[in-house]
Amino acid sequence: MSDWDTAPASGWVDDSTAQATAGWVDSTPAPAGDYSGIDPEHVSKHEDGVDGDTCHNCGQSGHFKSDCTEPRKNSGECFNCGEVGHNKADCSNPAVERAFSGTCRGCGEEGHRSSACPQAVCKKCSATGHTATECSGKFNVYPEDLPEGVDADQAWDNLVDADATGDVDDFIQAFWAYCKLAPELTLVQLEECFRETDFKYYLIAKEQTVPSKVHTNVDLQGNGDKTFQISFQKTPKPRRAILSEGWPKSPEENLERLQDAGFSMDNMKPYCRNCGEVGHSMKSCPQEPQMVEKPKVACSNCDQEGHYIRDCPNARAVRGGVECKHCGLSGHFVRDCPTKPAEVCHNCQREGHRSSDCVNERVIICRNCEKEGHTGRDCPEEVNMANVFCRNCEKKGHYAKDCSEPKDWSKVKCRNCEEFGHGAGRCPNPPVGQDDAPADQNYTAEAGPSTAPEGDWMSAGAGAADAGGAGDWNAAPAAVSAW
Repeated sequence: MSDWDTAPASGWVDDSTAQATAGWVDSTPAPAGDYSGIDPEHVSKHEDGVDGDTCHNCGQSGHFKSDCTEPRKNSGECFNCGEVGHNKADCSNPAVERAFSGTCRGCGEEGHRSSACPQAVCKKCSATGHTATECSGKFNVYPEDLPEGVDADQAWDNLVDADATGDVDDFIQAFWAYCKLAPELTLVQLEECFRETDFKYYLIAKEQTVPSKVHTNVDLQGNGDKTFQISFQKTPKPRRAILSEGWPKSPEENLERLQDAGFSMDNMKPYCRNCGEVGHSMKSCPQEPQMVEKPKVACSNCDQEGHYIRDCPNARAVRGGVECKHCGLSGHFVRDCPTKPAEVCHNCQREGHRSSDCVNERVIICRNCEKEGHTGRDCPEEVNMANVFCRNCEKKGHYAKDCSEPKDWSKVKCRNCEEFGHGAGRCPNPPVGQDDAPADQNYTAEAGPSTAPEGDWMSAGAGAADAGGAGDWNAAPAAVSAW
């Protein structure tokens, strides 16, 4: 066995060395009450002030709170009502407002929560003093990333330039920037202006279903619940038949629809996941809680629940007349083929497992004599022609140079360019590393030009040693490679 099995791991130092070099702290138990620099007030304690390895529920030692068999004691107050004896998840009492001394996450001031922040902005109308649920005003339809410091004339010029370039994203941004500076304009007026100035883009009012209950169509003045939905298009007619659904049949009908059209937006109303209605949350739903059925785990092999197909104990079912890739017959997979040879490990030569799962020692088998303990190149016996493997026809009993079959150039690998299909003598590429090397000879940097015939793998060997049987590449392949 090599030295790495017994040598110490790199960087490992014992306690004495580590203490002197790396600040290693010895394993001497710390005295009671020593928290290694931690403030004792920050260490968890029980009702009686006892700390250590005792249970935080019953106060006894020998187990943790998670393993305690005693009834759970709720010594703290409920975060909802302030009473003792239960927690917030089990509380059925109305919420009691408690004093707050922290910092608001919205404005950063102290004395109030972010939910009660007076500077909080309504997500619907962008005003302060109320929430989106309580808001009765109009929607703020304009995006937040619009450019600042632009007047109406410059915004219109930007819209004209964006229409000329044809980029839809630039046109939409310029459209909103101009509409924000001219809030009195309606969709009908804008579409008529676009047609008078020969704009490429059209405002098409499509009859389209709102995505969900929490969405609504809002016009440029912030009015919601519009019937039709606005779409930016480069043609007044649908370009495909699938897009024709909901499309206006004429420009006159489109202008009529634009009076009751808008852009799809979130209506900022709470959505109840219990009853599926809008206007309240799931927590305040007046209906009984709905039991959600969990997804079932079903096996696609036996059609039973409780396990996946990879864990199915039953035999694999045959579906749809499957064909075996080994014998070509129908009715079974290749893994269940009765004529398939047994799986042999290429490491230990035993059946029943693969080499990747093998825990046995490696067994080396000679390709020439088929005995264990040495490779073909070290075999002391003469060449066994019965085990000689031809690399041309892939049959046993003869060398490639003696093969009667036509030469298969697809198996020839050039030693110069390392491509298949030709030998080094016919290689169209210049010799690698030797610009002045002969192009019609097999050339190696170590030995110079070789006199072996073209595609020298066809020969009996690569020298006298191989001709005598020591070159194991001439021998038949064994179950285990020597490398």
